[in-house]
Amino acid sequence: MWSLRVLNGPQAGQLFNLKSGRNVVGRSSQCDIKLMAPGVSKEHCEVYLNKEKILIVDLNSSNGTYVNGTRVQKTELRFGEKFSLHNIFLDIVPTPQLRTSTVANNFVPNINHGNAAPNPMYQQQPLGVAGAHPGVNSIPQPHLNLVNGQKVVPEEDKKPDLKERVEEYFNKVVLPSVYKLAQMFEFKYVLAGFVGIFIFVVTLLSLFPMISVTRDSIQGEARKRTMSLARALAETNKKAIDENSGASLNTYSIEREEGVKEALIINRNDGTVMAPATKSGRTLDIPFINEAIRSGRELVKSVDYTTIAAAYPINKYDLDRQEAVPIAYAIVIYDISTLAFDQGVIISLFMQNLIIAMLIGSLLYFFLYKLIEFPVASLNKQLDLAMREKNEHIENTFLFPPLQALAGNVSSLMTRYLHGDHKETATLKNKDFEASMLIQHFRDPAFAISPNRKILNLNSNFESLAQNSMDNLMMQGLDAIVDSSLKLNIENLMEQASQMPNQIHQEELDMGRGSILIRCHAVIENDQPSYYLFSIIPTKEGDG
Repeated sequence: MWSLRVLNGPQAGQLFNLKSGRNVVGRSSQCDIKLMAPGVSKEHCEVYLNKEKILIVDLNSSNGTYVNGTRVQKTELRFGEKFSLHNIFLDIVPTPQLRTSTVANNFVPNINHGNAAPNPMYQQQPLGVAGAHPGVNSIPQPHLNLVNGQKVVPEEDKKPDLKERVEEYFNKVVLPSVYKLAQMFEFKYVLAGFVGIFIFVVTLLSLFPMISVTRDSIQGEARKRTMSLARALAETNKKAIDENSGASLNTYSIEREEGVKEALIINRNDGTVMAPATKSGRTLDIPFINEAIRSGRELVKSVDYTTIAAAYPINKYDLDRQEAVPIAYAIVIYDISTLAFDQGVIISLFMQNLIIAMLIGSLLYFFLYKLIEFPVASLNKQLDLAMREKNEHIENTFLFPPLQALAGNVSSLMTRYLHGDHKETATLKNKDFEASMLIQHFRDPAFAISPNRKILNLNSNFESLAQNSMDNLMMQGLDAIVDSSLKLNIENLMEQASQMPNQIHQEELDMGRGSILIRCHAVIENDQPSYYLFSIIPTKEGDG
């Protein structure tokens, strides 16, 4: 588990347990983590926590969110980095894993490391015992399942949802293959390839709806034309039908029209062909003819993918019924393949669209490549200038969180380089080795700390007394000590040893179950403290 720790302000020292996923930080009562400070917005930022990384996302706050001194919108927070909401500094640390054997007597047993015998004097104690420094906010205890003074049920490990599984698949399977392309080919060619694929695919896919719309339009126009031809055929032969003059029936004028496959006059009574003369008296096996006769009205229909049929009734006045009734039908069967798209037209249309898209895509590629190239080239130019002129200022004006984080890290690196930190690396390693050798001679809790509050080395007895793991203590330094009274005494002894380095300074601290004597000696180098050597000795033990 991870916790958010407040480093300054009215809530300094307080820890807030972080849940997996989204944690909103702000002054509002609706926030997951409430910070009562004037510069913090109602919903200031979001801490997103998952198994792989921690993200800090600013929620358009008034005073901004800063990581390593750089204002950010969204960035990944690495272990040990601090961030601030206006002037409130925070960091994210592992939740102290305090173990308990009996909660009722407020006693936590010691953690045994290796073969060292556990000493009850240096076992962990929950906050609030006698000897705790007054005025320091209490820290929620995981072993009591408390968060901000309220009892909660520990959250069980949840299976990743669909969104998380998709993100994990893309991050571990798809994206590594894409990143590999930039390692095999020059970046501008990779970018041009993606733009080219996008242009080709979009142009190709745009053909399908266009062809479909055009085909529907052709079908509609062909239906209208077929019905017009059937109507014209009926009007041409209406007089001959009225006079019962079969020899005068003529379909030749309609048959000559382009696309007409059949032009027929059909007798309504028996369904035989009345015209043309070459088919007169025959019964044709065309289902549409029977459908048209049964309908008794004009009809147009798509017979198949390339054929349309239309029927128009030829009416004659019936004296018995006193109305006009159809006695024959003008039938036209039309082939629309002559109007449809052929492959040559489709390919020509595709090439025209592709050329236009490539011209526009080339312009898009140019701007996109320059947009990516400019911030990198700008940082490189500033870094080169900073190296030559020994200037530690690196500026980035692009609102791109990863680039902002990179600029902040480069600026920090330049500051360390120009202030000579690289020259002190060997010296620091020697100090660590020397301190570790001295610590091995102590059976009681002992540790060494540098002037900048970094713990150089410690033994297992001090680890249990500090109520934190060795890894956390080495990474976070003095801030990782849970007991505020112990931490305050250590700071006081460091200040005394700095003022009078030639003496061994000591202070006694009541731990509730017994007292301890904290001794400090400053190791001097070049008239300045190189590091402070601490040992802690029990003076008396409490009852039972």
